[in-house]
Order: sequence, then structure tokens, then C-alpha cells
Amino acid sequence: MYMRDMRKPLELPDDKLQKLVTDLEAITGTKFNSAFADQVNNFIGILREKSLVEQNAPKNKQIKRELVKFKNAMSKAYDIESGQLSFNAQMLLFSAIEGSLGTYTESIEHLKILIQACTTAIEGLPKQDKSKELSFAVVKQAMATELARELNSFGIKITSYRDGIFGKCVREFFNAFNGQAIGITFNIYVAEDLFQTIKTAKKDYLKTERFVLLKFR
Repeated sequence: MYMRDMRKPLELPDDKLQKLVTDLEAITGTKFNSAFADQVNNFIGILREKSLVEQNAPKNKQIKRELVKFKNAMSKAYDIESGQLSFNAQMLLFSAIEGSLGTYTESIEHLKILIQACTTAIEGLPKQDKSKELSFAVVKQAMATELARELNSFGIKITSYRDGIFGKCVREFFNAFNGQAIGITFNIYVAEDLFQTIKTAKKDYLKTERFVLLKFR
């Protein structure tokens, strides 16, 4: 499965996307095609995905602590059974388990399976980027820069005026981010003054590389 496919459910539904594109067309006086709409929706998906990752980071840390504690307890039990239980203690366990030697052996194998499952689950938890290189704020700015790149490809001049065409487009884009997807409410504060965002986007859109997640479909 492609990365884009995985975040598709976070993107705007057709009616919301059409409204965003119509609003951008009204602001710019330009007719956009389906490829533009698809790319802008991709931006929304990337930004919402990052928002979700940061929202879940505290929960993931707690989940990881619980799984590590559980794994350590099972690993200790497995190690004791494997190397520290005497033959007589093992025989007593056999007799106490309803079934047979096979039942006891299967129980030990299940311990091994659970230990490995914990390892896999822990490794699968999203890792928080301690460097903040790709924090939500960084991705938010990157998406504004990518929007500038897309608009410019249609001949729209990118300026850093607060009430200029580009500034209004950025505001509409951020407003469109807010809403619901997969049962989750997404909401970001859209600042009254977006000057720093549009100024940075104007400075970067012609000289920076495309955002990393846009290099993969």
C-alpha cells in the first residue's frame, strides 16, 4: 500500500474539497484542474496525519510503558521456567495442570509468542521526533510553502501581503483543515495575522525541495 493510500481517509471528502477549490478559484480568479485539487487534498492529509501523530504521542508513551512492563514480567517468568525451576517443581506443575504435558508445553510456547508480540507492538508505535525537525508547526509551514508552489504553477503571483491573494488562499486552506475524518475532529487555530507564514512561504517556495512526503505516493 502506498503512503498516500494510508492517509486518504484523513483527506477532505469530495464536497468539502470542491468547496475549498471553489473558494480558491474565487480568490485567485483562476480555474483549477483535478490534479491541483488532488494535490491540495494531499496537503490536507499530510497535515492531518501529523496532527494525529502529535495528539497520540502522550498516549503512545503510556502504552509503551505498559507493554514494556508486561513483556518484562513474561520474560522473567519464561526465564525462570527455562532455567531455574527444578525437575520436581516442573513435575508438580504438570500434575496441577488439567490435560497433559502438551498443555504445559503449549503454555510455555504461548509465553514466547506474547513476548515477541510485545516486541513487535512496541517497535510499531510511532516514534516521537525529539529533534522537532518534523513537528506539526514545521509541517504546517511546509504545506503553506507547497500551496504557494502549486498556485504559482498556475501563474498566480506569490506575495507576502497580509491581505494579498496568496495570504487569503493560505487562510482558506488552514480553515479547510478543520473538520472531521474517521470519527476524529481536527482543529487548528488560524491566526488573525498569517504574515510570518506567508512571508516564509514566499521566500522558500522557489528554492526549497518539495516536502519529503510528497516524494512518495
